[in-house]
Amino acid sequence: MIDLLKSNGITSFFTSLVSSAAQNDTSGEIGVSSLIDTWIVVRELEEDLTKKRIRGIFIVKSRGTGHDSDVHKLILSDDGINLMPMDSESTGIANKEKKVGKNVSEGQKLTKQDKGE
Repeated sequence: MIDLLKSNGITSFFTSLVSSAAQNDTSGEIGVSSLIDTWIVVRELEEDLTKKRIRGIFIVKSRGTGHDSDVHKLILSDDGINLMPMDSESTGIANKEKKVGKNVSEGQKLTKQDKGE
């Protein structure tokens, strides 16, 4: 089905729910990885000091593109979707300013204009 959609120029978005117990099981990933161009993972993480649960997002692979593979905070709020650098409390390393994409730097809110709407 994925090949049929690709051959017709149809952009597709697939999701997979994985239980927290199976997050490190990669047995089914090999077949999927060869079929898709971009693989993005969203996981629940725990901040080291506060033990607060947060969402982390990272790109496993993105065929034919330069991309950042670092984990970033994913914040979903009434203001929209925000990507923030993981701070030293979450990762043990200092903040550093990086580009997430061509038009969106970390911490910048994705507006409708940024999303091409």
